Amino acid sequence: MGIAINPITRSAALADPNATSSQVSFIDPKSQSVTAMSLFSEETGPASIGVPELGAAEVAFQPFTNTAVSFNPKTNEVSLLDPSLSQRPAIVTTGQNGLACFTGAGVLVSCTSTNPVPTLTIFGAIAVDPSAISC
Repeated sequence: MGIAINPITRSAALADPNATSSQVSFIDPKSQSVTAMSLFSEETGPASIGVPELGAAEVAFQPFTNTAVSFNPKTNEVSLLDPSLSQRPAIVTTGQNGLACFTGAGVLVSCTSTNPVPTLTIFGAIAVDPSAISC
């Protein structure tokens, strides 16, 4: 499960890679409300029906625009999310296979990669949890 905090609005985004609906949830600390957002395979905009997308595992915020970004390692896609409208404006296919490392109780269990390891650049400021990044 991925979690991100917008440092400006203090909103939280949570991603559940195993959920078949409400894969991404947003928590607003001001109103103390939770808004769930369902992602459908290859659907953008105000989609409300379709094939559920599994695997959205990581989230981050672009704090100045209050836009969330989610990464689905199963499809190698990055989704731009608008929490205020509960919409996905865009899907970006990376076209790459990346590094996949798994840890158990803080110990590296498995790590596989492609050669060379691809990178994905998203322009603009983005808030990420530095403790979740390993090299």
